[in-house]
Amino acid sequence: MAYITSRPELPASDREMKKAVWYNMWKTKRWPYGEVLPGDLVYWYDSSSGQILWKTYVERFERFRYQTKEGAARRIEQELGPVVHTERHFRGRPKKGYCLAFKIELVTKVRFPKPRGVGFSRLGWQRVDENIARKWLRAW
Repeated sequence: MAYITSRPELPASDREMKKAVWYNMWKTKRWPYGEVLPGDLVYWYDSSSGQILWKTYVERFERFRYQTKEGAARRIEQELGPVVHTERHFRGRPKKGYCLAFKIELVTKVRFPKPRGVGFSRLGWQRVDENIARKWLRAW
C-alpha cells in the first residue's frame, strides 16, 4: 500500500529523517491505524512548504492502545527509539487512546508540489490511489 502523510516541519537531512521515530496518537482508532505494514510506501508532505519532500518505506511499526501519553512514549522508546516529549506533535496528543508508531527506511528526497484542486485528509494521511498518483506524484 502507498500513503501520503503530513507533518508541519520535516527534517532537512536524510540522516535526521531516518533517525526519527514517527507516530500518530488518536483518541479513537483512526485510519490507517490497522492498515500500515512494513514495506508500505510513505510519501511525506511538508505542510509548511506545500510539497512532498520524502519518499520512504515503513521499516518497523508498533500499534497499540495506551492509557497515558507517558506510557505510550515508554513503549515507543522500548520498541523503536527515543520520542521527543517537548515536540509540539507529542504535547497536543490525547491523554489516552491509540498509537501507531514506526521507523522508516529512507528511499529518496523528492519535490512534488501539491496540485491545485487536490484535497488532503484532515487526519494527516492520504491513501495513494491512481488519481492521486497521476495528479500529484507524476512518475509514481
